[in-house]
Amino acid sequence: MHTQIECLRTGSTGCGEGSWVLHDVGPRHVLASHSSPSLTPTAHVIQVPDMSASKENLPQGSGVTAERSWQLTGRESAGAKLVEGISWEVVQVQAPDDEGVGGLYDAILLDPPNAIQKGLEGGLAAEGEAEAAQRPKLPLIAYPHGGPHSNMGTEHYASVALLVLQGFSVLLVNFRGSTGYGQGPLESLFGNVGRKDVDDVKAAVTHVLATRAHLDAARVGACGGSHGGFLSLHLVGQFPELFRAAAVRNRCMCMCM
Repeated sequence: MHTQIECLRTGSTGCGEGSWVLHDVGPRHVLASHSSPSLTPTAHVIQVPDMSASKENLPQGSGVTAERSWQLTGRESAGAKLVEGISWEVVQVQAPDDEGVGGLYDAILLDPPNAIQKGLEGGLAAEGEAEAAQRPKLPLIAYPHGGPHSNMGTEHYASVALLVLQGFSVLLVNFRGSTGYGQGPLESLFGNVGRKDVDDVKAAVTHVLATRAHLDAARVGACGGSHGGFLSLHLVGQFPELFRAAAVRNRCMCMCM
């Protein structure tokens, strides 16, 4: 595949928003999968034009259009149908300080099917403000990723979907130090582990609680593995008035007494 190809317009796949993962590249074909928080993964073989004879580089930001595509797997299973009702959005959060690198970072909020989103930013629920106010609010789980230099994208995570289908809203937080924001934000975490990343997760939770009225500020927990487990324990330890419980695995934490 030509090294200057920066994006691939698949045209007829009709997958909508979410994430594509590239698995293999051949001279004329690409193997990729597509998913989103509300769509289980599907595999695709995509045929692209022959670029081997091209002597010119593609312009910056340009791409190629797929000639044909084949969807190898579908979403007909009962499990796939269950997660289709999950709603999700990318939330931008203002960094709580300007030390090192300030600016914005992202979080992904997932809500259970038929959740009431009567947030101050999102407007009133379709059923009306009075009716929405009577509905029970949803517990929230902060879910920081491991790494710490990795990220959580708009793709399908089965473990997260399981929590959402049990009635929890889940917030995936890409704190400063996550990949995808450039070298500066990545390096800003050096010497600040356990402080800047913890503060970023707390700021993201505080932001969605203030702007999404369907979330219950009295029922907030944290969950994660590896560095995400490390952060979850810090959150419940540093801010017990906000984070009432934590569930962790493979946590990077000394438990010596």
